[in-house]
Amino acid sequence: MAQCRRTIDKIANAGDIQKKNSFRPIHFLLTTSILAHALRNSLKHRVGLFLRVAFLYHCRVILTDKDVLMLTGLEGFRGVNHRMRKSMLIDLVRRHFPVGAKIADIGCAAGDLTMELQGLGYQLTGVEFEPERLDRARTLAARYGLDVRFVARDLTEWAEEGEFDGFIMGEILEHFIEPRILLEKHLKRLKPGGKVIVTVPNMASLRARLKLAFFGEFADHNREHRYYFTRRRFVEHFDGLPIAVVEMFTFLFEVTHSASVTLAAGERAMLSPMKWLMPWSGTHLVVVLQRRSS
Repeated sequence: MAQCRRTIDKIANAGDIQKKNSFRPIHFLLTTSILAHALRNSLKHRVGLFLRVAFLYHCRVILTDKDVLMLTGLEGFRGVNHRMRKSMLIDLVRRHFPVGAKIADIGCAAGDLTMELQGLGYQLTGVEFEPERLDRARTLAARYGLDVRFVARDLTEWAEEGEFDGFIMGEILEHFIEPRILLEKHLKRLKPGGKVIVTVPNMASLRARLKLAFFGEFADHNREHRYYFTRRRFVEHFDGLPIAVVEMFTFLFEVTHSASVTLAAGERAMLSPMKWLMPWSGTHLVVVLQRRSS
């Protein structure tokens, strides 16, 4: 800009111009043109930066669909559910934890949620008892330059030194005969005031009720599940622990298990009004717990 001003001054002093007043309109037009050009470039850069940040904020993903499929192997309705669940958990983390918080993803499975949160500025530790899954996650994290710590240990024996700001326990507690013991053990690694985000299958869901009413069958056939939750049973089971329920809701309203991604997404969209009509009939119970200071 200084160089441009010097050039303008040279033009003003050149030629046979005798009166400075006669140059002022030209001087004004040249200066205005240069300033407008500089301002336009600056605004263009700022708007572009804003749009890129807004895009990343709303998309919230750094992994491609191909990456997630390679890590999880989930297709059809399971792939749709996984993406919806992951987006919901990311929103919860953003609401309850500041950027930079130290969070452990207990039972991180494929590790894609762990990597997504690390990419958003959180300090993540992923804990999983299947080493081969973590090998794939480490490779992909290195490719994207994500400094994620993955720990391959049994969840009942895992004990990390130091305190965490929060835990994510997604689809974990139902795999234990005494989930209370597991949660109580992990609370000791949590800072006072820290939070735990928990998701478990909801045995009072719309699908579970319809299956029992029309077919006389229990909704959950997963042989690895050892404990079954409803909203009421969740509160009763963990009563007495130094925690408070900050938020509780059900998630994912579905009836069938369509193999088609399009049909699965359509069914969930059609059933979305159930969130207001029957708010506790979702297939998953989502709870945010906070450790009390005393």
